[in-house]
Amino acid sequence: VVKQMSVKVVVTPWVTHDGGAIYSLDVSPTEYKLATCGNGDGGDGLIVIWSLLPMMSEEHGRNVKNHNPLLARIPMTRGVNTVRWSPCGKYFAAASDDKTVTVWEYGGRIKSAGTIGMRKEDASLEKYRCVHTLHGHSMEVLAVGWSCDGRFLASSSMDNTIVVWNALKLPERIVVLDAAREGHTGAVKGLSFDPIGKYLASQSHDKHLRVWTMDNWTCETSISEPFLDSAQSTMFMRPDWSPDGKILVAPCGMNNGGPIAQMVERGSWDTGRDLVGHRKAVTVVRSAPRCFEYEDHKGRTRKIALFAIGSRDKSLSVWGLPGLTRPLVVLYNFFKHSVMDVVWKNTTLFCCSQDGSVKTLLFDEKALGRRLRDQEMSDMCFDFYRTRPSQYTVAENGTAEDGRDGVNGNQAKGSFIETAADLIASRTTVQPPKDTQKETRDREREEAEKRAKEEAEMIEKRKEQIENRSKDGKRRIQPVFLCSTIDNSVPEKPVIPDDVLELEKADAPPPAKRMKKQDKPVCGSIAKEIDTRDTGDTSSSTGSSSESSSASNSSDEDCDMEGLADDEGEPAVVDDRSNFTNREHMLVADFRRPQMRSLERVQKDSLTLAAAEMQRMLLQPIGGVKQAFIASYNEWASPTGVRATQVVRLKWLDDGSLPELEEGVPPGEKLVWTTFLNAPVLVMTANAKWTVLVCSDCSLHVLVTETGAFSFMLQLDSLPAQLGMQDSRTFVLTSNGYFSCWDLAKSTAILSRIPVLDIVSNDVHLHSISLSPSGSPLISFTNGSTYSYSVNLQSWIPVDTCNGLSRISGEALSNDDLGGGAIATAIRNKKRPGVAPKTSLATRTWVGQAQMEGWIFAALDARSHEDLRPMVVRYTDMLIMNNTTGKVRDLLSTLDSWVERARRKEKCDEWMDEERMKEMREMVRQLISADASMCEVLKDLENEGSLVF
Repeated sequence: VVKQMSVKVVVTPWVTHDGGAIYSLDVSPTEYKLATCGNGDGGDGLIVIWSLLPMMSEEHGRNVKNHNPLLARIPMTRGVNTVRWSPCGKYFAAASDDKTVTVWEYGGRIKSAGTIGMRKEDASLEKYRCVHTLHGHSMEVLAVGWSCDGRFLASSSMDNTIVVWNALKLPERIVVLDAAREGHTGAVKGLSFDPIGKYLASQSHDKHLRVWTMDNWTCETSISEPFLDSAQSTMFMRPDWSPDGKILVAPCGMNNGGPIAQMVERGSWDTGRDLVGHRKAVTVVRSAPRCFEYEDHKGRTRKIALFAIGSRDKSLSVWGLPGLTRPLVVLYNFFKHSVMDVVWKNTTLFCCSQDGSVKTLLFDEKALGRRLRDQEMSDMCFDFYRTRPSQYTVAENGTAEDGRDGVNGNQAKGSFIETAADLIASRTTVQPPKDTQKETRDREREEAEKRAKEEAEMIEKRKEQIENRSKDGKRRIQPVFLCSTIDNSVPEKPVIPDDVLELEKADAPPPAKRMKKQDKPVCGSIAKEIDTRDTGDTSSSTGSSSESSSASNSSDEDCDMEGLADDEGEPAVVDDRSNFTNREHMLVADFRRPQMRSLERVQKDSLTLAAAEMQRMLLQPIGGVKQAFIASYNEWASPTGVRATQVVRLKWLDDGSLPELEEGVPPGEKLVWTTFLNAPVLVMTANAKWTVLVCSDCSLHVLVTETGAFSFMLQLDSLPAQLGMQDSRTFVLTSNGYFSCWDLAKSTAILSRIPVLDIVSNDVHLHSISLSPSGSPLISFTNGSTYSYSVNLQSWIPVDTCNGLSRISGEALSNDDLGGGAIATAIRNKKRPGVAPKTSLATRTWVGQAQMEGWIFAALDARSHEDLRPMVVRYTDMLIMNNTTGKVRDLLSTLDSWVERARRKEKCDEWMDEERMKEMREMVRQLISADASMCEVLKDLENEGSLVF
């Protein structure tokens, strides 16, 4: 690998802070933008947004004078030490010497008719607005970073603290990691979030590297030995993790009197290996966003992570870890001053220095090896940790989905679901119909014409002059100046040069398998008779059903040849039928693609629900017990500094206030009992007999409510999304989308790890979760759909779905005579639509009967007498009203079989009560005998000997 390494250095003299130092830089994960920060020419702070294309493309670099690489200049009152883009690419955060962290977002494109007092190349093309200013530090903020899932934003400061912010609810502060929590005792100069989402690493002037668990924000380990001899002479210490999370590399280490970058192995936190070669202290370590795969000299396939290391010796080195003992590239005296920060964009490396310059390294990917795709990274992490990080989640269109907008975005905040994007890790964007596309194009054209007209009017008005006369009669002519305008549309997509597109091809997923030419359902002789031409339509036939149907519905002339591609990936020729004869039209019509209903396609590969967020204290009233509750104090600490979670049962005071809990208070009137847990409690529920708690370490604890004694403990697959309890049964829905239910009295599992992915639909919210008498869940969504899980069938049952048939049955099934069981309650809570117009009474009748038959089956499967009896009675009324003789005979035979099953009392029928079944059968017979037209049915069955008495 070292021998074949080739790298090109692109010098970008136009990237400058007018002589000021550049302390940090970062690239947008979604666009070709680079953010730099530091000082301006006057010593004040400065943030600049640049276009990446001139730095990544030799062609654009040579022609930089033809366009402006500067996108925006953001002046700051004090120096800016670190800048980092959010995972979604919509925001960036800046750590400043003014003790604050600012969060910025794109504010529109600047449309200006000209500039006064400023060079054209120095004018901003984009506007950014500050959406949040976070105050939480008492001294200069040195570092800032986002978690890979976008949930957290962390900042560190000269005041020896780390503040973790809730990126979904800014400016909410989650925790302050200080000395009281076994934190640092010196300035914290760098931090890095684990790509797997479990740890936060921080490095401080106190010569310690600490690793914090993100579950409860406690210190997992503290490493000091490799840094004890370090002079701590760097402004920043920027550690980083490998993309697979196996290795943490920290700067500012020292071994045998020489500076090193220290390697730390995940889990064991072993520090037996380090990276040597730099002559002065290492300042920054940054890994490429994904691993690489290559073949060694023995033909074995190996995976490595690329780490770029910058130092105070003005040099830069690139390493492949693990496995390679020598650096891939070493550039001595690369800058005139210390290397301050580095960042990767695919195989391109950007570096900045305190001398105020930025340089770019273009690596040949063939020399580095093959860069792993997002799906491969996701599979690798799943094999190691049984989890799929959000930054490696791939949608069907080949793009990585973050799933979280962050900064008060649309992510669910402590609830089950906010949007379908939070439920489904990957999904297909359904192509809109062509008429919608045409409307969109027309609207965009009108807007473009409107903007062009406004700009022309602005230029004309700029020529106007205002004439005034002074008291002495002199004329004063003043031109009218118009300021810039802001276009709040999305950023304009730049034209990507070919050499940059070559780098992006490695990110694309493997091409979908396409239909071969010989597989086309078109007769060869007919195809030869038809003149065709290439229309430029390169759409693929492998798209979703809705895409295919949209294409079909747009024109009755479409055939199956449209949208196909050959093995070489060239677009298939699409027939031009404007010149067809009548015979040719008839021939092609025989092979026309059948028109089908649009189907919504959802990729169901993974599911991630919003886990409950940690709070300082939780209060849970005890169901069925007055003025009693369970309290969880998640930040309890002993006098010796040991941190834990204290769970207590308390009584309300006489004045209705919460009693204060003091250390060492014995059980009495206020405090009934107390116990302690290792991890913070996220959710809990309690009734008069049982108390259930789920902690941040994914453990579930069951306590006896009266005494606080432990009954049993379980380990869940992931963090809890929702917890509930009915009588002696409790259920939990985890953030990975698994439902489990237990019988607490018997200490047995009713259901275990049942995936809810099969019943997830787009753009819905969870309405409720309840348990049927059998212990199976009843999950209702806001779109009106209700599902129950069948233990016997090992599958979900659609109890009541929201579809077109609901409008046909309408009010026929909306009365309150369905009983008070769990299923009836879920159905009654649904807002039923009105009857569809122009629907005959007979059609509504048959649809209503089918709907009731489905409910009866669900009630029988759920073992619910409270639902079964009233539903059967209601169903009987419907059959009698519509004189449905055949179904009446079938119902009577079914009731006889139920009575027989209840008499036998087999294992699966233990819930059936023989007396209840006989009573229900007798009531049905009375209803039938009361109707004159149905009496004949009873007589026929009596004569046949089919009725059982």
